[in-house]
Amino acid sequence: MKKILLLSLCLVFPLAAQAQEIRPGLWEFKSSSTTPGAPDMAAQMAEMQAQLKNLPPEQRRMLEQQMAASGVGIAGNGNIRVCITPEEAARNAIYSGRQEDDCSYSKVQRTGNTIRGEVSCRNPKSQGSFVSTIHSREHFSSRMEMQSAEGRMQASTEARWLHSDCGKRP
Repeated sequence: MKKILLLSLCLVFPLAAQAQEIRPGLWEFKSSSTTPGAPDMAAQMAEMQAQLKNLPPEQRRMLEQQMAASGVGIAGNGNIRVCITPEEAARNAIYSGRQEDDCSYSKVQRTGNTIRGEVSCRNPKSQGSFVSTIHSREHFSSRMEMQSAEGRMQASTEARWLHSDCGKRP
């Protein structure tokens, strides 16, 4: 179950830093997914939040600091907050041949504000497609479908820009 969640996040986050059209700064990602035998991604994030609250204060602080050092945080509503640097916002993050952990992208094409492509992963062995639409400099959405031995997974994400300063928490 956690592998599927991580796979979903690995596929969705790189779509954020696409082609100089989005604003750098603090972004919030709201995701949902359907995976055979697993709860929705939003439910998994809420469960992670509950587990985080139950950690001893020192462990929780250490984990939050590690996530913050990577530019990632958990919002109070189960969403993920990510800091996108100006360099990441300016970089063309998704392209054919790109390797992201155990996954590689192919047949990536951009038409207007839409990016489409295919993805193939080794662990868990799966393949599928994604589409990301940049609605404005402060909003984009992504959809992904993957097929593996465990079944078919679908995930969608809505991302919105919150603030230019990643340290701000509106």
